[in-house]
Amino acid sequence: MYKSFTFVFFLVFTFCHGQIKFEKGSILTEDNDLLQVYIKNEDWKSNPTSIEYKTTLEADKETVGLTEIKEFEIFGISKYIKAKVEIDQSPIKINNLNYSKNPDFEQNTVLLKLLISGTASLYKYEIGDNIKYFFKTENSEITQLVFKKYLYENNRQIKENKQFQQQLYNALKCKDISRARIAKLDYREKDLSKIFENYNTCKNPDYQPKFKADKRKLFNLNITPGFAFANTKIFNAESSYENAKFENSTFFRIGLESEYILPFNKNKWSLFLEASYQKYSASGRYTNSLFNSNKNPLEINYSYLNFTAGLRHYFYINQNSKVFINAGFNAALCLDGRFENRELSNTSNLLAGTGFKFLDKYGVEIRYGFNRNTLSDYI
Repeated sequence: MYKSFTFVFFLVFTFCHGQIKFEKGSILTEDNDLLQVYIKNEDWKSNPTSIEYKTTLEADKETVGLTEIKEFEIFGISKYIKAKVEIDQSPIKINNLNYSKNPDFEQNTVLLKLLISGTASLYKYEIGDNIKYFFKTENSEITQLVFKKYLYENNRQIKENKQFQQQLYNALKCKDISRARIAKLDYREKDLSKIFENYNTCKNPDYQPKFKADKRKLFNLNITPGFAFANTKIFNAESSYENAKFENSTFFRIGLESEYILPFNKNKWSLFLEASYQKYSASGRYTNSLFNSNKNPLEINYSYLNFTAGLRHYFYINQNSKVFINAGFNAALCLDGRFENRELSNTSNLLAGTGFKFLDKYGVEIRYGFNRNTLSDYI
């Protein structure tokens, strides 16, 4: 079964690996040549250092790096601009914070993602958990908006340097933007984008954002009915006479799954949580014929709630269809379970699965759960 499942995974990956889309865009080179190309849209979470492109959809793909370009754009979707900027290198994890209120700037050349373009422009830098925002106005170069957490008074307090609020108050002078409003701003994309859009509209009533707000669906709720197939073997470490084997059993299961689509890499990754009810029963006999002759057929009954958490990856076939693979962890809460005079235990195991979705409404999945020990309280 495990080898068969591995083979299915291989087929899925082989079939779908080439389905990544190249989209129409442009590249401005260091020599100021503007190339009209098709760029591999990876919906980057971290700012890229290189990109792949094709001169036509039928051409071979090529790679261009940070040193060779000034900017690139996927039309109507995203734009990245190369800039030499001062980036705060202060630690961001709680356990690594220092006592300095001031940022620790270091000059780097990076591709910044353009979020808002206009009289005042907003940019984003992201590497892993490290997210920094930058801005530019008619009177300034690209500059980081400063926000820093730091320790105060012997680790007893964590304070925040919100210098970005003062920077914005100085730079975005407009009747609709008050100091009180800026003082309520959080250092996050949604808040900052909104105030930059307001400022650009204040300066130009005909202003229109260059890129539309991301309206992708990030949460799915699915009912997951199905059938499960299982078999049970019992091995007694003290007496081989009590080893037993049960017939294969098919039983119904019903579940409810919530799925969160991670907001990067073109919706290809998601986290899922599922709760399901399953009731398993089967008949069997001891494997020792002499011992078995004195026994009635064995019965095992097991009803349980199964809680599943996992990671899923999608491969797109076309706009409406996609296949996926996933892996996760099961924890089963025994509601009622017994084998002879023994009570069955709560259990856990790992799982792997592959499936198909159509229109994000309909789907089918084959899932394999690895061994679980329902008699873990006994030898």
